[in-house]
Amino acid sequence: MRKKNLIGLSLLIFMFSLSACSGQDNKENKKKLIINTTEMETADFIYKNYNILNFEDDREELSLWDLKNYEIRKYIQEKYKNDIHLKYILDELEKLRVSFYQYSVKGINDDYKNYKYLDGPFLDYLVLKKDDHTKELLWKIIKDTSLNLDNRKEMLIKLKQYPNNKFIIKDPDGYSNLRSEPSASSVIIEKIKSNEEINVKNDNNIDWWNVESKKGNIGFIHISRIQIIL
Repeated sequence: MRKKNLIGLSLLIFMFSLSACSGQDNKENKKKLIINTTEMETADFIYKNYNILNFEDDREELSLWDLKNYEIRKYIQEKYKNDIHLKYILDELEKLRVSFYQYSVKGINDDYKNYKYLDGPFLDYLVLKKDDHTKELLWKIIKDTSLNLDNRKEMLIKLKQYPNNKFIIKDPDGYSNLRSEPSASSVIIEKIKSNEEINVKNDNNIDWWNVESKKGNIGFIHISRIQIIL
């Protein structure tokens, strides 16, 4: 029976966030490898078990292998540099990394197709990876006003984990009305042209977003007239 030091997905997310915050320091210290205990344990585990790793049972380790690929790979290369099988095992692990990503994407595609909803550790991994396809699926759910409101709000929380999201107006009429209140009957403040970028001030009302136009006017636009830049 294999021994594993399993980490919770919440811990994985937390540690990855901390690592992302120190990204600039890593760039300034390229020659100095910064790797934590969990990443070292993951490196040892996947190296020793490369030929029996399972996408379901070992998804936490495989997620970390992809998300922290540079650090884990460098650690393995240094620790196992005298192993004659090093290159072969790394090649196999790289194939696993790519296949695991494809498996995860297929999983969320199936969830979207069957339930119009995304959830679970594979979604968390893809969001941490800042995967564009996942971002697109999240946005489709958020915009679909026929779906459960709470589910749409959950997807919006996931979307906010992507940095620097940008939004534009996309209206078949060529423009959209910026209104004074979150209602189609409220006063029109400005007509914003399609493809013009807007600054989202508040999206607590998931159907009517509080936005700011390039002219500096602040008001509400229905989400059906808003498009995320992918």
